Amino acid sequence: MKSSIDIDSATIKMLKYLYKYRKNGCAAELFLNKFGLESSAFILEFCKLGYVSFTSEGHSVNEHVFQDYINNRIEKKLPLIDKSNKIYCMPKGNKIVESERKEFFGFILPIIISVISVVLSVFTFAYTVVDDSTVKVEIVSEQK
Repeated sequence: MKSSIDIDSATIKMLKYLYKYRKNGCAAELFLNKFGLESSAFILEFCKLGYVSFTSEGHSVNEHVFQDYINNRIEKKLPLIDKSNKIYCMPKGNKIVESERKEFFGFILPIIISVISVVLSVFTFAYTVVDDSTVKVEIVSEQK
């Protein structure tokens, strides 16, 4: 199933948070406390698209079993996200975080180098203007 999704700054923050816990997973309770109950919609949507997965009752819920999980929860009248779940950032989600970091450093590094260059130039100019020392110049002529 092909699908596109818009990634805004709030979504990036959530993915970065999950990225920090990519090895052991993030407790859903921590995630929901940090981003609010409405972030459960993020979890469900991104799970459906394969960016995150979570565990429920000892089973992994990912994009392949997502619809069966939803149908089962609705049928049993259970909440879709339980605070005891663990959430994991999948490779597709990791890729978004890593590419965002790469773009940030690709943008900020040239700016930092430029600012350092300007500061050094201003310092050098100020030093030459303020410097009162005499300069010895030796004229050398070429002999033929």
